[in-house]
Amino acid sequence: GMPGFAGVVGDLGGGSLEFAVIADHADQPGETHGLGAIRLQDDSEGNPEKAVALARERLGESQVLEGEHELFCAIGGTWRALAKLHQARTKYPLHMIQDYVADAGDLIKLFDEIVAAAAGRKPVPNIEAVSGSRRELLPFGAAVMAEVLRQGRFKKVVFSAMGVREGILYETLAED
Repeated sequence: GMPGFAGVVGDLGGGSLEFAVIADHADQPGETHGLGAIRLQDDSEGNPEKAVALARERLGESQVLEGEHELFCAIGGTWRALAKLHQARTKYPLHMIQDYVADAGDLIKLFDEIVAAAAGRKPVPNIEAVSGSRRELLPFGAAVMAEVLRQGRFKKVVFSAMGVREGILYETLAED
C-alpha cells in the first residue's frame, strides 16, 4: 500500500512482532520477536511496566534495529489504534490511518504516558477515539513501539491501514 517505501516495517500481531527491511523496492531478511500484544500482556502478567522491560530485553537481540533509521512503518490493529489516539490528541483533521506520519519523539512521549497511566490505573485522555476492543491492549502495543523507536533511533513513523491480508490478495493479482 506504500509504493516506493524504504525503511523498516514492523507488523505487530497478537503473538509476535515481525520486522522486514525494505530497500530498492525489495525486502531484505527480517526477524520475528515474541512480542505480540496479547503475548506481552500474558508474559507481563498484565503489568505495563513489566511489559516495557520485556520489550526492551527481547528487542535487545534485534539486528534490524541496530544503527539509526529514518522511517518505521507500523502495521497491525493495536498500532492503528495508537495512531487514532495520536490523531485525536493532535486534532489531526483527517480520520485516515493509511500514510499517517508522526514524529517518533512525540510518539514515544505519548506511549510512555499510556504505559504510566495504565500502570497507575488512570484514564488516558482521548481514549474514546479508540475502539473498546483495542483499549486493553494499548499499553502493551505502546510499550513495544516505544522500545522499537528508541532502539532503532527512528525519526518518523508512518502507519499502514493495510496488512498481511491485503498483501496476500495483491499477490493473487495478475501482473498486468
